[in-house]
Parts: sequence; C-alpha cells; structure tokens
Amino acid sequence: MEQPNASMLIIGDELLSGRTQDTNMYYLANELTEVGINLSEARFIRDDTATIVANIVELSTRFDYLFTSGGIGPTHDDITTDCVAQAFRKQVTIRSDAFKILKKYYDEKGIELILQWMSEVEKVTAQSYSLLGQAYFQTGDFKKAMSSMETAVSMAEEEGYKPRENWYVILAACISELKDQIGEKESLLRQVDIYEILVNLYPKKLYFIQLGGAYGQLNRERDYMITLKAAYQKDFLDKESEYLALTQLLLLNKNPYWAAEVLVDGQKKMVTIVDEKTKEEKIVPVVKDTEKNIK
Repeated sequence: MEQPNASMLIIGDELLSGRTQDTNMYYLANELTEVGINLSEARFIRDDTATIVANIVELSTRFDYLFTSGGIGPTHDDITTDCVAQAFRKQVTIRSDAFKILKKYYDEKGIELILQWMSEVEKVTAQSYSLLGQAYFQTGDFKKAMSSMETAVSMAEEEGYKPRENWYVILAACISELKDQIGEKESLLRQVDIYEILVNLYPKKLYFIQLGGAYGQLNRERDYMITLKAAYQKDFLDKESEYLALTQLLLLNKNPYWAAEVLVDGQKKMVTIVDEKTKEEKIVPVVKDTEKNIK
C-alpha cells in the first residue's frame, strides 16, 4: 500500500517579512512522520484571498491531506477560514452548541482574559480593543464597550486600515443603549455620525434607512430626503412605505418631477411576496396603483 502524503500552506505576511518565525511546519512534519504520512510539500504564502484559494484548490487535488497554518484569528487579515470555504464552494456556518459553550465561558472569563492578554503582549492593537469592546457589550457594560470600540476605530485609522463594519454597529448600539445618560438629541447626533460613515464604507440598505430615520427624528427633512434618494438610486428600496416617504419628501422640497419619477418606478418595480393564507408566492408591484397613492 502506498504511503499517504500531505502538503502544508503556511499563511501570513508576518512570516514572509521575517517578523515572525514559523515553528508549525517542524511540529507537523514530526507528528505526520509518527503516523506514517509524508509531508511532501510546504509553501509560505501571503495574506491574499486569490493566492490562498488558488493554492488550496491545487494542493488539495494533488495530495491526500492538506494542512493550513495561520490566518484564523480575529484580525482584519485573518482570512483563511473564508478562503477554505471559497475553495471548496462551501458556506462558513456557526455551530450553535459550540457557540453557546464559548459564549457562557467568555461572558464569565472573557474580559479578565482579554485584559490579561493585553497587559502581556508587546503591542496592543485596534483588534485588541475591539475584542474587549465586544466582551463588554456582551455583559451589558455599554459605557466601557463604547470607549473600547472608539479606541479600536481610532487605532485602526492610525494603523492605516478600514475599521470593521461591526465595530461601528456596536458603537451605534452602545450609544442607543446609553441615550438616557447621553441625552436623546446628543445620542441621535452621534448615531448620525456613525451611520454616515457606514453608508460610505459599507453601503447597505439598513444603514441608509437608519440614517434617514435619525435625520427625521432631528427634523432634518432635507437630509432625510437626500439619504432616501441615495438608497433609491442604489435600488435598495423595496417597500411601499419607503417609496411613498421619499415621494412626500421630494414634494415637500419642491421636487415634483423627481417625486413623480420615484412613484412611477415604485409601481414598475416588482417584488415576490408570500400570501399569508395560501402560502403561495406572488409577484406584485412595490407601490400599488391606487388613487390614494397617485394623489
């Protein structure tokens, strides 16, 4: 019987730059030899999605086993998990039972462990503060969570990369939870600042709607109109109430031509809905062609 073989991908810019020395290959080679598997090839590659995926696809077809090392932590360049899923055309999922066990453990011990780790590492990074902020948020300490996430965002900008989307989301959630202490108007103003960043860095319908809603509560009708119009131009709007709200705002701001165009587009746009009684799918216009809507 032919002896099985294996290959290894060692992933990380820090390894190729010489900042970090790899010890995993030596360990793996010894362990594989003990069980009768030849480590036939090892490659050092950088933190790049296309490079990682291409190497996984190639080596997984040439060898009986493929091992990866590096790139599975919480930092912005840890992309190995997603790359493995992409290479094998799979989705990354979270096991609910494992998540519950980890959540219980880290709710009890997480903050203590993160603070201890931060006191021992050579350099505390933005990622460190983001982990701490998430831990505080999970325990309901929104003030410390907000402070940690603000530090994470600031440090990420100083380190030269884009802060992660969920950092801003957690910041906005903290501000909302603390609105009684901050004050309702100040809370809205600070949320506006965050949603303005989110719609630019991570443009999603939810953030446009949240930004528009905050503008509306601050009586900034023109800004509300501009935000909804931007969402409309990106084809994010898919509810009758959203089209009608934009139409009304355009009319209030003396833009009848645009108001008519938005209304007509809403009548032309088709969406799929499920009939509550029959459970059958129907394709219907977003805006119903009724006399009330036309007026």
